[in-house]
Amino acid sequence: QGFEEMKRICRVALVGECMIELRGRIFGAMQQAFGGDTLNTAVYLSRLAGHKGVEVSYATDLGSDPFSDAMIRAWEEEGIDMRLLKRESGRMPGLYTIQVDENGERTFHYWRDRSAAKAYFSPPSTPLEEQIEDIDVLYFSGISLAILDSAGRDRLFKAAERLRAHGGKVIYDNNYRPRLWPVTVEARAWYALAYEISDTVMVTLDDEMALFGITDEQKALERVLALPCQEVVIKRGSQ
Repeated sequence: QGFEEMKRICRVALVGECMIELRGRIFGAMQQAFGGDTLNTAVYLSRLAGHKGVEVSYATDLGSDPFSDAMIRAWEEEGIDMRLLKRESGRMPGLYTIQVDENGERTFHYWRDRSAAKAYFSPPSTPLEEQIEDIDVLYFSGISLAILDSAGRDRLFKAAERLRAHGGKVIYDNNYRPRLWPVTVEARAWYALAYEISDTVMVTLDDEMALFGITDEQKALERVLALPCQEVVIKRGSQ
């Protein structure tokens, strides 16, 4: 049964960045792909629940380049709704490389300063803000926050507040990358605000400990379980 024939249960909007991925040897053969934390979540959510009436919308900014064209085609094939997408002339997706050593450890290098996704909230209005009344769940991560400037974060939070005002739910994944936050105290302040406006917070415990300088796991657990939200999901890898 096609999605068009099915009654929509809810619409989930995920906000973030997808980047071009190059995996392989430095100055050697590299395989092209793409990825990003929120985009990966959107793809798996669409695969798992798209046929059950969950509409998955991805809010990001891409360029007018062939790589952006290819990303859009791939996302549409996954059943992801593109109505929240913007395209920024003169910009391109960010790029990262992965090198894997003999022990399987991965090393990442990033080129994202001019990434189109950073400019999502640059115009006076965005598809996300314009369609917020038609969205039931809003999902974003610590990386979503990190790539935006302060004005963009404020607008994302205002959109989240509007969504909650009409009964929607906000989900925040704490995915913390220190290199994206030159000033740690700034990251802590924005994370605290994100926790306050979220109904569900997904916490990678190691990231929480790194951000807030906590060395004791039990204290970190007590801290996140006391967050002002309805639900806390703690992620601990193999544990």
